[in-house]
Amino acid sequence: MSISEYLRAIARGWWMVAIAVIVGASAAAAFIATTPPTYAGSVTFFVNTTPGTGVSPLQSDQYAQQRVATYVRLVSSDRLARLIAADTHIDQSPQQIAASISGESPLNTVLLTATVQGASRSDVAAVTNSVSTQFVKMIRSIDPTVSLEVTSGPTVLPAPIAPRKNLDLGVGILAGLVIGSGAAILRQTLHATARSAAALSAVGGTAVLGWIANDPAVRKGSVVIDATTRSARTEAFRKLRTNLQFPGATERGSVVVVTSSDYGEGRSTTAANLAVICAEAGKKTLLVDGDLRRPRIADYLDVKRAPGLAEVLAAEASFDDSVQPSSTKGMLVLASGFVPPNPAELLGSQAMTDLLIDLRRRFDIVIVDSPPLLPVTDAAVAASQSDGAIVVVRYGRTRLAHVASAIGALESANARVLGCVVTMAPRKGAGAKRAQDAMEFSSVRPQGVGISSSDPESEADVDQDLDERAQPLLDDEIAT
Repeated sequence: MSISEYLRAIARGWWMVAIAVIVGASAAAAFIATTPPTYAGSVTFFVNTTPGTGVSPLQSDQYAQQRVATYVRLVSSDRLARLIAADTHIDQSPQQIAASISGESPLNTVLLTATVQGASRSDVAAVTNSVSTQFVKMIRSIDPTVSLEVTSGPTVLPAPIAPRKNLDLGVGILAGLVIGSGAAILRQTLHATARSAAALSAVGGTAVLGWIANDPAVRKGSVVIDATTRSARTEAFRKLRTNLQFPGATERGSVVVVTSSDYGEGRSTTAANLAVICAEAGKKTLLVDGDLRRPRIADYLDVKRAPGLAEVLAAEASFDDSVQPSSTKGMLVLASGFVPPNPAELLGSQAMTDLLIDLRRRFDIVIVDSPPLLPVTDAAVAASQSDGAIVVVRYGRTRLAHVASAIGALESANARVLGCVVTMAPRKGAGAKRAQDAMEFSSVRPQGVGISSSDPESEADVDQDLDERAQPLLDDEIAT
């Protein structure tokens, strides 16, 4: 991930960062509130030795340094603690006093600093003052050749050394910020969703054929576009149609399966609108609702659900009796029919193979709306008999791992993956900029499936092979 991607991941997971910062600050505040204050006092001694006869000053200084190392340990000895307890009469045992005193000496010096810490500032002051006198007396009684002189102190700091409120609170906030940001980045890594063409290409190795922006007006009206308008949504589907073409793709009778990794990603609306926009180009188009489990096409196009594909495959009705006209010129619709008990078996049957052969002969382009790939196997079965499959992904919702699994399922079924279509993309902001970049990124188009650009002559051309039933329907559609 690049730095910008890390920052976007943190921005998308701002609530995790906010919670972590609040928790960190609260923990620091609780620590400050429950931790008793600790005061500190200190006193520094100079260790001086009386050189003996024939002893040089250098030897005397080295001897003093050696003695200092021993005196550091004597500072917290029980003997000194008992002397201090008798001198100060504070409410502490000698063991407690000894535990509150520590000593240190800078390397290669004859200085010794005794530090006293405690919860009571008055007790710390009393012990520190007592150390400055009692330690000198104790050392003189142990080694008369050594004398200690106080060079600094005794002093007691006016404020507690712990807890350090500002520092502790800052550490808590910083820890929360780091943990929250890490959690947001980890969440983005584990649950990365479709937000860029580069990411989709990386996980699926396919091009982004279209980038359909979210249109709030769709929720209030029809999900099917009006091909006579030049709205942004209509133009997006025209670009999708263009990206399914390539120079020299003049073959006819192509079957394109539109699927997705899961439900709720805009698969059925994409299939319906792609069919509408292909019919607008003068192509004899058939839209087939191949989702025999949760069909939507009949509702979107306001046609009868049955008889439909299920009845045709079960030999309960003929295609000619089941196909229906639509409100779009040049486009017919084969609805799903009644929900059968064995959808996958029907889609993988010889009847489906024979039907597709017949439909290739009758139509320029057949768009099949198929169920999602991950919950069921229907789409993979249908795609294996098609000329190519389009995988619909929803911006910011479809996980990249699911896209990879969906494409893998298609490839395992020997289906041809044409590319991805991103739906519900943002209309403004960075997401909209990535929509523009997506088309530039996907400059290598997939192998075409025969949705070639049409001219006036091809639009007026009428397939003489259409059945007596299907031909009048198309003629009526073109005439209206």
